Amino acid sequence: MIQEQVIAESIDYLVAHYQDKPDLEFLAGRAGYESTHFQKLFKTHVGLSPKQLKQYMFARHARELLERGYSTLQTAHESGLS
Repeated sequence: MIQEQVIAESIDYLVAHYQDKPDLEFLAGRAGYESTHFQKLFKTHVGLSPKQLKQYMFARHARELLERGYSTLQTAHESGLS
């Protein structure tokens, strides 16, 4: 697999499974890379680390809940935020 495909599949996986909180070791292993190399590769192609992308997905989900009228407490609970 070429690097762009690996990164694209990793992004798709993170978007679909961010609530499972996959860690860097898991994502790197899934992509067939050592974690440090995968982190650098991902950040080079995406501009964010995998962790930053997960944080964005959680924040986006929280914003969507707030826009639907959830209270702050409900949103924090539903989003897994502290």
